[in-house]
Amino acid sequence: MVSKYEEISVPAVNDLILVSDKVYTGREVLDMEKLMANYFAIQFLFANSIRVHEEIELLSFFIIKLSLVEYEI
Repeated sequence: MVSKYEEISVPAVNDLILVSDKVYTGREVLDMEKLMANYFAIQFLFANSIRVHEEIELLSFFIIKLSLVEYEI
């Protein structure tokens, strides 16, 4: 997730599977990335201790989920 923001060349899911010595499947890698992205979004949205409008929260999660499938984001 962070590499999509910081790196010029992002690792593919297959690369991450090989790094883990094939312990995890592609689905498990993507599920964990989604979990981490959602957790990051929750922490970011509530960092200022102000309740965010539900529409902004839903839009944030939508953008995060879109970024999981679109490497250009």
